Amino acid sequence: MSETNPNRDDGLQTALAGWQPDLIGTLVFVVQGPQVLLIEKKTGHGKGLINGPGGKLDPGEQPAQGAERELHEELSVRCDRLRLMARLRFVDLAGSQWLGFAFLGQGLQGVPEESVEARPLWYPVSQLPLHRMWPDDAIWLPTILAGQPLSGDFLLQGQTLLAHAVRPGAPSAALDGAP
Repeated sequence: MSETNPNRDDGLQTALAGWQPDLIGTLVFVVQGPQVLLIEKKTGHGKGLINGPGGKLDPGEQPAQGAERELHEELSVRCDRLRLMARLRFVDLAGSQWLGFAFLGQGLQGVPEESVEARPLWYPVSQLPLHRMWPDDAIWLPTILAGQPLSGDFLLQGQTLLAHAVRPGAPSAALDGAP
């Protein structure tokens, strides 16, 4: 797992001082056998990129509730089990500040259907389309797909990753900006 040198200030620690998210969202990665369910985003944040289904939390919604709702809204499916695997802070020098919660899903109910927001795609876990995903995904997604939970901080300027710090271990489901 990648990690920055905590003694080096590459701008990430400075940017995190007093950081608060503008938006809180979820991502869901449904694993079925050797494959993972991804989407090609057709609208909104990340349009044109491949990622897991997900989106912004509704007011008063908890991350697991939002993950379940977004999975159903985007692909018309549900999962028997969602497990929180990552808490991610995205510090974007050129855009909104996001706090994200990534879940692994198991026990898919239904067949993924294309929606206005997303086109479903199945990929082998060993062959993720990282060249079409957010640059930070290469750092944390393979780790959570291997069943290892984590927390991470990412300094971005748009779609350019400038710095990151990743910590292994069970993530917190807290909705504030604290690590």
